[in-house]
Amino acid sequence: MYDAAKVDGATPLQTFRNVTLPYLRPSFFVAGLITWMFAFRAFAIPFSTTGGGPGGATETLAIYIHRFGIQLLDYGFASAVAVILVSVTLVVAAGYVYFILERMEEIEV
Repeated sequence: MYDAAKVDGATPLQTFRNVTLPYLRPSFFVAGLITWMFAFRAFAIPFSTTGGGPGGATETLAIYIHRFGIQLLDYGFASAVAVILVSVTLVVAAGYVYFILERMEEIEV
């Protein structure tokens, strides 16, 4: 592909944008998706360092669930938020699996 781009007179920027980047895009997508899923569930580091403060600036959804379930004893609300957290993570994971299966079918064909 790079030789064909060079023969066609593509500049290095055009080669990167039209040849290299399309091959890297699935990897960027998967890395971003997995990073987002882990960040969405982050609890230990933000809770142990700041406790969700100051003013809730570092409060993640997991800390929010902990605050309502453990500190404020509102178990119903904490459970509802936890179900939403699991549901969103499940939908994102299903999308990831669908994306990977589509890519595998493209490669096998």
